[in-house]
Amino acid sequence: MVGCLARIGCLLVIIAAGAIGWFTQDAWLPRVKAQVKTSAPGLVRRVHEIGVKLGVPSTSGSAKGGAGGNASGNVSGSAKGNASGNASGNASGGEKSTASETQWTALSAAGAERGREAVAKLNQKNGPAYVNVGAADLASFVLDSALHGFSPRASGAQAIAKDDRLYMKAMVTAADLGGPKTLGPLSGLLEGKQELTVGGRLEVLSPGRAQFRVEEISLGELALPSAVIPRILARIGVKDRTANTPGDAVPVIVPTSLADVRVNKGHVTLYKSTP
Repeated sequence: MVGCLARIGCLLVIIAAGAIGWFTQDAWLPRVKAQVKTSAPGLVRRVHEIGVKLGVPSTSGSAKGGAGGNASGNVSGSAKGNASGNASGNASGGEKSTASETQWTALSAAGAERGREAVAKLNQKNGPAYVNVGAADLASFVLDSALHGFSPRASGAQAIAKDDRLYMKAMVTAADLGGPKTLGPLSGLLEGKQELTVGGRLEVLSPGRAQFRVEEISLGELALPSAVIPRILARIGVKDRTANTPGDAVPVIVPTSLADVRVNKGHVTLYKSTP
């Protein structure tokens, strides 16, 4: 009984002390805050010294970094933030400015018009020496007829620039490519529509004349042997072929103002011809 009364008495004393502190805080709280502010830096330094002696890594950089305005915070924030931000930003922002160059893009009338306008700039009196275009825009403008030479019924035509090559693809059938006469026994392995992919380089030979040098052809997942490529291409652009046209090339008509086409790391650049 006595122990219980003692505990109750202690509780009443604590409550009374809390009430007195609450009602008199205006008198003592400002002085306490001032004391904390003046002693805090010394306390932080002391904690840091103890940490160094114990071999505990300093957390000042994180604290300053969290504050966002101090040197080490900015170094870690800038170095890491910019490294990740710029790396991801440049990779996304940069892997985005070239996204149209590194993704398959459909051939279209609008793309052909953009390609035509780009080449027209080269023909201007004070025009640029070169212009950059999208792979699909160039293909829509000057290579669409070559692609449909593989098959007049080709559908879903798209283009892309990879490394130093231009690629085009469309849906065709083995019969469109000449069947057994062209593909030999391979035609028996290909049923229904297949995705035809053609990769190569566009070479300008003379004003108005160029050729698309085909370096690889695949149907679906099947890469065709190089010996088959000339047999397929022999059926394309027959009227524009000359005795000097290589077996792996398709003749292409281009504007006379176009002197060269270069593909580098997915970028397509057109150069103007000089008088």
